[in-house]
Amino acid sequence: MTIALESQEVLLFPKDIDLSQEGKYRIIQLSNPSLIEGKEPIQILIPDETNECIKTYYFDRYVFRSKYLVDASHMSKNKKIDGTKLQEIDRSARSIFIIDEKNREDGIILNQDYLKLLLPYDITYSLISAYIKEMKEPMSRKEADYLKEMNPINESNNKKFLTVRDYRDKLIEMDSIEWNHVPISLISEKLSMISESITECEEQYYKITMEHIIKYLITERVIRIYQTFPKSVPIPSQWPADIQVCMKIVRICQLLISIIPKRVYQSLCEEDTLKLEINNDTASLLTIKQCYMKVKEYKTDTAVSDKEKKLLAETAMQVGLSTSATTSSNNDSNTNGRIVKKSITKRVTTVPKKKKIVQVGKGAIDGFFKRR
Repeated sequence: MTIALESQEVLLFPKDIDLSQEGKYRIIQLSNPSLIEGKEPIQILIPDETNECIKTYYFDRYVFRSKYLVDASHMSKNKKIDGTKLQEIDRSARSIFIIDEKNREDGIILNQDYLKLLLPYDITYSLISAYIKEMKEPMSRKEADYLKEMNPINESNNKKFLTVRDYRDKLIEMDSIEWNHVPISLISEKLSMISESITECEEQYYKITMEHIIKYLITERVIRIYQTFPKSVPIPSQWPADIQVCMKIVRICQLLISIIPKRVYQSLCEEDTLKLEINNDTASLLTIKQCYMKVKEYKTDTAVSDKEKKLLAETAMQVGLSTSATTSSNNDSNTNGRIVKKSITKRVTTVPKKKKIVQVGKGAIDGFFKRR
């Protein structure tokens, strides 16, 4: 097993790339399609004009994560005792072992915790971001800004139809000189998906519009992702079936935030003309805007319902407490498990006894007593 040099990296290629065709591919760098400030440009593996394969790929990183291995870009702070003083030091795992299972002596140790890999990339996203740049739209500072409303886009300046070569010259001028290395055939194919087109003198002319961009995103992205919706994306299982369908549409639009500009995302969420046709689900009768509205209304109604239930529970508790307080006041003599009898005060009325009247007789002895 050997230790890799600082500059050595491992790159995983897709099966459909023929590495024997040296010089048939080129690596270019274009702006991040989301147009979010601080996001690095993306590197794209682009086919040459003479290459039969017109698929494009972008370079991504796969970071190995476990409880023993952390991302090198996120340093973890560990504390170390130095005498009586407590100091903080930065430490992170920065190496991985790559071993051939058939020959374990054949391996390499990398001083990073990631591998590079090539993933399919649709250069249409770069054409969309270039179009938004042309509209003089401000860049977003972060993805949370996508939730803030923007003024309607002004497409009045976008009146010209251009040939594919004119479009490429325009992209080179206002976006990046790297567009010069993108095959004309590839640009033409992608422009046809997001543009209004006309034919004059046997030549095709294109004009990108927001309407065609949104239509492309719905038919080629939203519906396709829905058909293979990832299980890792959480959808509340206790929600009604129709609301779950709408929530999936909302989640798919949110997933696109990382590859489309803010303006396009908001226009996508407000789209209210194209009906979604998805496997005969309830969403096939709804637009994207209606899906957003249904989810919002359900959340509001659920929140109100939960609030009412909470108030009822609190009311029941208060009634229970008042009853308990009354019972407690009637039994306040019960202390510490010992029953003490209440002292009962009785009112006694004293009636004076009548004096016995002795009749005065006329006997011989009666004269002996004096009358009082």
